[in-house]
Amino acid sequence: MKKQVHGEGLSSRIKTSLLLLVTACVPAFGVMFYYQSNVDGHNSVDREDMQLLQELKSDDKGASKFEKELEGIDAYYLSSDSFIQYSFDQIKQQPKTKEALALLDKKPFDLLTASVLVAQGIPECKRLDREEIRAWFLDVASMIRKAVLHHRKTEFGIDYLQKNGPADFLIMCADMEIGGRRGIQYVANDAVDHGNPNHIFPHGVALTGRGCCANLPIVWKIVGDMLQWPIEVRIVPHHCYIAWHDDKNEFNIEVTNRAQKFPDEHYMSNADVTQKEKDSGQFMSDRTDAQLLSDLFLQRASYWVVKKEWKKAFEDNLLALSLDSNSSLAMHNVRYCLVKYIEDCAEIHLTNKVDELLIKMDNEMMPLSSFDEITVAANRWNEAQRAYLKKAKAYKELHPETVPK
Repeated sequence: MKKQVHGEGLSSRIKTSLLLLVTACVPAFGVMFYYQSNVDGHNSVDREDMQLLQELKSDDKGASKFEKELEGIDAYYLSSDSFIQYSFDQIKQQPKTKEALALLDKKPFDLLTASVLVAQGIPECKRLDREEIRAWFLDVASMIRKAVLHHRKTEFGIDYLQKNGPADFLIMCADMEIGGRRGIQYVANDAVDHGNPNHIFPHGVALTGRGCCANLPIVWKIVGDMLQWPIEVRIVPHHCYIAWHDDKNEFNIEVTNRAQKFPDEHYMSNADVTQKEKDSGQFMSDRTDAQLLSDLFLQRASYWVVKKEWKKAFEDNLLALSLDSNSSLAMHNVRYCLVKYIEDCAEIHLTNKVDELLIKMDNEMMPLSSFDEITVAANRWNEAQRAYLKKAKAYKELHPETVPK
């Protein structure tokens, strides 16, 4: 699968993808009412709608609900249609976001700076001292270098090097510093608070001495880059880990378990990853610079979700999707957060149907492998949205008696 190139037609592609996501949400907005013209030119409704019409006439609550849903359709249409036109360009121009995106044009990619810039978009992190955090990481890298030089001369180190090879030896020295001397503690997923930036961003490990699968692998990646080691980040659903990957060695490292080595089968089994998903590159492959930045925006989006800041959560998930168009998590989250945002704008409640809708749309959308295919689907679903709005308005005009005065 061809990977998206950062900056290449990005805005138009994302607008198209967003259009698809918006229009895919249409079935969540109430019961589908259809207006038809028969052969004599008279307007009529089908039998099911007629039955529902009778129920609405005899039920004030039902009539009120119908009115509210039709108003919701109008609010949804106006907000989503105008939102597509400006949102992504505005999101990219936010100062810290713009600075973080610009880092992708510089080599090597400065993951540490990117992580701090993304975190600084959160109120609690605005005053993060970037240089103070960098000093902590540089100190970790320096101490690992000293540990490597020391253990190359010890009986234990020489024996370990001979039995396991240079790559394992270096990882062992790093773990002795990070998990040993510094005592960085692992926080289980069920204890992670996504509303606490220290739990989800790498600077939190420096500040608290604790980490989880969301930030510990990024810490190892940053330190590895400083040491010029071939450490890569890999993901499976709901988990992140690292791998050593050079011309001679490739093995997975579970940094939440004192740098233990696990085969691919371990992650495939625990996360239910199929061989097809692995081969597609969506999971268990080395994360690119753009994908690493995408993951940081996903982490910040999870913070906004906890805070119920749906517009900000939507924007960060959209940024994540723009950087990693194959991310099923970002695709799912964009839809969900958009629906929640529209709920707030239109003051209507839709999420009792959202989970079922998202599963349905995941099944329909995920096979789409290119933006060209998404464009075709977007055009088709956009036409369906406009047709639905027209029919809903026509139904309301033809049957004003269903709506209380």
